[in-house]
Amino acid sequence: MQRIAEGATHVRFKPDPMGFEINAIGEQLNQMLDALIAHQQEAEKERIARERLAQELKIGHEIQASMFPIHFPKYPTLDIAPGYLPAREVSGDFYDLFPLDDSRLLIAIADAADKGISACLYSLSFRSMLRTAAATNGDLASIVKTANTLLMCDTAESSFFITAWIALYDPKTKSVQYCSQGHPPAYLRTAGGSLEPLSTSGMALGIEEVEPEIQLRALQENDLLFLYTDGVIEAHDSDRQLFGKARLEEYLERSKIASSQKVVDQLMEEVHLFCNGAPQADDLTLLSIIQK
Repeated sequence: MQRIAEGATHVRFKPDPMGFEINAIGEQLNQMLDALIAHQQEAEKERIARERLAQELKIGHEIQASMFPIHFPKYPTLDIAPGYLPAREVSGDFYDLFPLDDSRLLIAIADAADKGISACLYSLSFRSMLRTAAATNGDLASIVKTANTLLMCDTAESSFFITAWIALYDPKTKSVQYCSQGHPPAYLRTAGGSLEPLSTSGMALGIEEVEPEIQLRALQENDLLFLYTDGVIEAHDSDRQLFGKARLEEYLERSKIASSQKVVDQLMEEVHLFCNGAPQADDLTLLSIIQK
């Protein structure tokens, strides 16, 4: 016991033929030492695992942050503001605003089906594919089909897929062509106050070849185009009650705000108050665009 107190935890009691009760106490001491060392080793393994997970989460969040535009393109006819609140767990949400050479603007918001660093990497790769397709194709249907075909080369051996709402905005006609590939519908709130979901029948990307259904919508002055991922409507309180589409639609209908940034900020605040401290299960990603 004196040797152990000095730090020699490798020593063990050796039974003595005349030890009697001392032998029994010594065996118990040996068992206690073995158990203590085993617990220390397990605690060390858990510490290393926690540090590794923390590092992976840090890397994942850095990858995810790199998917968002650093600078917004200059479009005098648009007031644009994003909103993003990451969950603790890394996911594959992203939005993109990519100007084309003919002055049109590619608008996209997407959500990977999985979580973790793999979802971030898939989404980062898909954003590059989408930009490449937009730079080399003239119409939205071709852009989506090309990006999907490229994505399928990476997802052929997995069940991974991405939902996306993708559009081309034309500043000359102040109109937007769009398609929804398995993604929650965007919303158009007109200056008159009516609310219209913008969706199509397209399926998620990365599964099989698609034939996108393209719709066209003209934008009037003060119309609001609102994009989001399901982390917004699936945010929940401590009773597991979802924020839901109905609350989102009610907010957009009564939100007579002429600033995209305020639309985003106030919605994020409403979701925060609704959740009332409940842990956030998924990223909240949204994009507000007002036609000037």
